[in-house]
Amino acid sequence: KAAPGTGRPSKERGDCPFTQRVFLELEELGLPYTATYIQEGPNKPHWFMVKNPSGLMPVLRVGET
Repeated sequence: KAAPGTGRPSKERGDCPFTQRVFLELEELGLPYTATYIQEGPNKPHWFMVKNPSGLMPVLRVGET
């Protein structure tokens, strides 16, 4: 999730403990990743809602899954 007030999508990570756990695991395992931060609320980007219709976060996408 994005830090509040930083835009959609944002380059600043927010304070979600679930997201922090994912980042810790990726870093510990040394896996390459690209992070995109989305702000909570009703105005999520259209492309995000197409790929994740529930709108719930955090989301981990591996390939097309």
